[in-house]
Amino acid sequence: MIWVVRLCLFFLPFLLFWAWLRWSGRLSGPRQIGLFALVAGLLVATLLGLGLAASLTESGAPGDQYIPAREENGQIIQGRFETPEQK
Repeated sequence: MIWVVRLCLFFLPFLLFWAWLRWSGRLSGPRQIGLFALVAGLLVATLLGLGLAASLTESGAPGDQYIPAREENGQIIQGRFETPEQK
Protein backbone atom coordinates (compact mmCIF):
# COMPACT_ATOMS: atom_id res chain seq x y z
CA MET A 1 0.00 0.00 0.00
CA ILE A 2 2.91 2.34 0.66
CA TRP A 3 3.96 1.94 -2.96
CA VAL A 4 0.88 3.90 -4.06
CA VAL A 5 1.90 6.84 -1.89
CA ARG A 6 5.46 6.66 -3.17
CA LEU A 7 4.23 6.49 -6.75
CA CYS A 8 1.98 9.53 -6.24
CA LEU A 9 4.78 11.47 -4.58
CA PHE A 10 7.10 10.53 -7.44
CA PHE A 11 4.74 11.86 -10.10
CA LEU A 12 3.65 14.98 -8.21
CA PRO A 13 6.62 17.18 -9.30
CA PHE A 14 6.13 16.17 -12.92
CA LEU A 15 2.44 16.98 -12.71
CA LEU A 16 3.15 20.37 -11.14
CA PHE A 17 5.81 21.17 -13.75
CA TRP A 18 3.42 20.21 -16.55
CA ALA A 19 0.73 22.45 -15.02
CA TRP A 20 3.17 25.36 -14.76
CA LEU A 21 4.17 24.92 -18.42
CA ARG A 22 0.55 24.88 -19.50
CA TRP A 23 -0.50 27.94 -17.50
CA SER A 24 2.60 29.97 -18.39
CA GLY A 25 1.94 29.43 -22.10
CA ARG A 26 5.28 27.75 -22.76
CA LEU A 27 3.63 24.50 -23.78
CA SER A 28 1.73 24.83 -27.05
CA GLY A 29 -1.44 23.04 -27.91
CA PRO A 30 -5.04 23.26 -26.81
CA ARG A 31 -5.57 23.88 -23.12
CA GLN A 32 -7.34 20.87 -21.76
CA ILE A 33 -7.64 21.73 -18.10
CA GLY A 34 -10.19 18.94 -17.71
CA LEU A 35 -7.48 16.28 -17.96
CA PHE A 36 -5.32 18.11 -15.44
CA ALA A 37 -8.25 18.48 -13.06
CA LEU A 38 -9.03 14.78 -13.41
CA VAL A 39 -5.46 13.70 -12.69
CA ALA A 40 -5.07 16.14 -9.80
CA GLY A 41 -8.42 15.07 -8.34
CA LEU A 42 -7.50 11.40 -8.56
CA LEU A 43 -4.17 12.10 -6.88
CA VAL A 44 -5.78 14.00 -4.02
CA ALA A 45 -8.52 11.39 -3.61
CA THR A 46 -5.94 8.59 -3.54
CA LEU A 47 -3.82 10.32 -0.91
CA LEU A 48 -6.87 11.11 1.23
CA GLY A 49 -8.10 7.54 0.93
CA LEU A 50 -4.73 6.15 1.91
CA GLY A 51 -4.55 8.54 4.85
CA LEU A 52 -7.98 7.40 6.02
CA ALA A 53 -7.05 3.74 5.60
CA ALA A 54 -3.83 4.25 7.54
CA SER A 55 -5.66 5.98 10.37
CA LEU A 56 -8.15 3.11 10.67
CA THR A 57 -5.55 0.36 10.90
CA GLU A 58 -4.49 -1.09 14.22
CA SER A 59 -1.30 0.20 15.71
CA GLY A 60 0.24 -0.09 19.12
CA ALA A 61 0.39 2.62 21.73
CA PRO A 62 3.74 4.32 22.34
CA GLY A 63 5.98 1.92 24.23
CA ASP A 64 4.12 -1.23 23.16
CA GLN A 65 6.18 -4.14 21.91
CA TYR A 66 5.31 -5.80 18.60
CA ILE A 67 5.25 -9.60 18.60
CA PRO A 68 5.58 -10.74 14.95
CA ALA A 69 3.47 -13.47 13.38
CA ARG A 70 4.83 -16.99 13.76
CA GLU A 71 3.96 -20.59 13.08
CA GLU A 72 3.26 -23.07 15.86
CA ASN A 73 2.21 -26.68 15.20
CA GLY A 74 1.17 -25.85 11.64
CA GLN A 75 -1.00 -22.92 12.76
CA ILE A 76 -0.27 -19.27 11.96
CA ILE A 77 -0.35 -17.10 15.07
CA GLN A 78 -1.10 -13.47 14.18
CA GLY A 79 1.26 -10.67 15.09
CA ARG A 80 0.14 -8.42 17.93
CA PHE A 81 1.14 -5.56 20.18
CA GLU A 82 1.74 -6.21 23.87
CA THR A 83 2.20 -3.74 26.66
CA PRO A 84 5.49 -4.41 28.44
CA GLU A 85 5.06 -5.38 32.06
CA GLN A 86 6.12 -2.75 34.55
CA LYS A 87 8.67 -3.91 37.14
